[in-house]
Amino acid sequence: MNRVLDALNLEKKNILEIKKQYEEELATLPKGYIQTQKKKSGKCFYQLVYMEKRKNHYQYIGENKTAIQEQLDRRKELEEELKFIEYDLKALNKMLGIATKQVSSLDTREQLRKMRANKGTYNKDEPTISKAHGQSTSNIYIEPSKETLT
Repeated sequence: MNRVLDALNLEKKNILEIKKQYEEELATLPKGYIQTQKKKSGKCFYQLVYMEKRKNHYQYIGENKTAIQEQLDRRKELEEELKFIEYDLKALNKMLGIATKQVSSLDTREQLRKMRANKGTYNKDEPTISKAHGQSTSNIYIEPSKETLT
């Protein structure tokens, strides 16, 4: 079961690294959209329109919009990928929670098996599980069964 936890933790680490790279790249790319403006002479020029602090800002691009358009397209792709990464992280965290519970319950079962195998013998150095709270304690006295007394 530890292999499963290790694999899930490794996958989570990889996904977080990819998310960080995408967010860094997004910080360098422009936001907004391209708007076309026509002059009276019939020529077109382009503006980058983006919102900052609840106000629209306009940045003149000129007649060639291809470089900015490619960057805006890349931004959309990264934002889509980040949505999928967030979904994957959410699912991965659920799996990690379930796997961790499974491992802890396996540890509890193993301790109960040891107690049954010893038929009630008490080892002061070995911690046991309290049935009332499920917490590890070291000073629980276990009464020997009637079978070992006879």
